[in-house]
Amino acid sequence: MTLTGFAPWPSVTQCAAEMIDRFGSLPVEVDNLIQVIEIKQYCVRANIAKLDAGAKGALVTFQNDHFPNGGGLMDYVARLGERAKFRPDHKLFVAGDWGGTEARLKGAMALAKGLARIAGGATVKPAEPKAAPKPKLASKPAPMPARPSVFTAKGRR
Repeated sequence: MTLTGFAPWPSVTQCAAEMIDRFGSLPVEVDNLIQVIEIKQYCVRANIAKLDAGAKGALVTFQNDHFPNGGGLMDYVARLGERAKFRPDHKLFVAGDWGGTEARLKGAMALAKGLARIAGGATVKPAEPKAAPKPKLASKPAPMPARPSVFTAKGRR
């Protein structure tokens, strides 16, 4: 079995299980490679040509600037709110705090998996409208405390 000849997703986990059976626990590099293969499979399903994950988030480039479920993608971006935006060059930027390798892999996996589900026709729960801030009721200022009688008139004591 070659890494490029994987069938759908279950064969990746089957291959990983087989390697664990043969060789014991997997080195971090091999585990990362398996996660990258899974991410790439989700990217193919979601028509993603390139997914760049960095410390500040991810930049997604779609093949031929096309996504199979445009309405679902717009709902997804609305659901993410301020974290996601489309750039003028038709790329999707999703902000996140992905400082380390583990965080980048986890974030890229979640993003690719979510986009693959949407491309397959899954619906996204619409974003809840932001509630208007409650107006503050005008309250009476607290009464001033009585002045202490430390000041006395001259000559009185």
